[in-house]
Amino acid sequence: MTKVHITTNIEYDTQSRTFTCRHHDNLTLTHTQSRCFEALLHTELWQPLHKDELITILWGKCNNHFNYEPALIQKIYLLRKSLSSIGLNDIIVTIPRFGYKINEKHAREIRFNKEDTPRKGFISEIFDKISVLLRA
Repeated sequence: MTKVHITTNIEYDTQSRTFTCRHHDNLTLTHTQSRCFEALLHTELWQPLHKDELITILWGKCNNHFNYEPALIQKIYLLRKSLSSIGLNDIIVTIPRFGYKINEKHAREIRFNKEDTPRKGFISEIFDKISVLLRA
C-alpha cells in the first residue's frame, strides 16, 4: 500500500509517512506513529484493535516486568495531537478497557488504492509472523 485517501482533502502516503492536505500544511508522522496509524487502518472491517496487539505491533516482544500501557497511551495522545493539526480531530476512538479503532465516520470516507486494498486478516498475518519470530 502506498496511498490512502483519508478524506477528499487529505491523503496519506505510507512510504513517506506523510499526510498531504489541501487546507493545512503537510504532516509527517514519526516511525512509531505511522506504525500505530497503519495498524488501525488495516484492522478487519474497522474492528477495534486490542491494546495488547497494538503494543506487540509497536514494540515487538515485550518484557513481562514492564507495563507498556502508559507508553501506548502517550503514543496515541501524541498521534491524536498530530492528526488534529490537519483537521482529523476524532479519527481515533478509544474503546474503554479494550483498545482503539478508526472512527466509523472517517472509516466510510477512507479509500485505498485499488491494488492496495487491505486483505482480510492483515493483522492476523502480522501476528503469525510475530509469533514465529518470538518462538525463534
